[in-house]
Amino acid sequence: MDYAELDFHITDEKSGGPLADVVVKVLDRDGIQTYVLNTTNADGMACFLLPASASYQVRFYKFGVRFENPQIVDVHPCSNHWMAPRNHYKVVGKIPEKIEATDARLCCASGYFRNVDGSPRSNLALTFTAQFNPFVLEGAGVTEESVTVRTNADGFVSVNLIRHAKYDVRSVAWSSFRQVTVPDSASTNLPEMLFPRVHRVVCKDPGPIRASVKEEKKVSLQVFLSDGRQLLSIARDIAWATEDDRIACVVEKHTDHIVVRGMSRGETRLVAHRVRMQDGSSPVYYPNTPIYGVPITIQVL
Repeated sequence: MDYAELDFHITDEKSGGPLADVVVKVLDRDGIQTYVLNTTNADGMACFLLPASASYQVRFYKFGVRFENPQIVDVHPCSNHWMAPRNHYKVVGKIPEKIEATDARLCCASGYFRNVDGSPRSNLALTFTAQFNPFVLEGAGVTEESVTVRTNADGFVSVNLIRHAKYDVRSVAWSSFRQVTVPDSASTNLPEMLFPRVHRVVCKDPGPIRASVKEEKKVSLQVFLSDGRQLLSIARDIAWATEDDRIACVVEKHTDHIVVRGMSRGETRLVAHRVRMQDGSSPVYYPNTPIYGVPITIQVL
């Protein structure tokens, strides 16, 4: 029996970027027998080795992403001839766009919830209690102290909240209430607002950090959380260091900047690591993506 390679390149329909961690299931044409299961890598690729000269039914799955399922593909035998067909298929997934609040003073928080077995968590009640009372918004009194929303059959829920406001959120899904601060944006991911973590770093001065030996260089930075909010202090929820403190080291940490001292000629990098949040939480994300915007190159002249 001849075998041939079959590969899929899976991308986001809107951005064109690769979709990682998509489960690809290959079955016989009738969808009765499962041949193999694989998951796309960071480049959105999933590769298989299958019997050639056959047709297969393929199904794609990733939570929160929509695919055309099932799809029928043909696997042609391998050949050294340059005209031989390639068993390469491009597949697109559609990520539902975030719902945006139409009122400029509101933010629509939306997202999905799951059970511990990975299935959608339907009919989950979340109660948002405002931590402002009384409150007047553009001349109108905000009279409702709390609002309760429930997830639908897909585990999806959305709620409009006042920007910059603080809310206590209660649910049977966690033991005590969680206090959240609503970001200044038209939309946000609700689970990431409930369980935020450091997401990205922005250096205000573009290009590498340059300092002379024994010179102390001020580096202005901004740190943003996964829900889009900016940290009021870059000295909390994040640890700063250099990869080689024999070349440069961090000597001071302030609200909006750190101070780097040049130790000897050479090049190293400024790195940042997540630490336990100031509220005591330490959410686990999967996939565990690194902090964007770091490392930053440091040149000591």
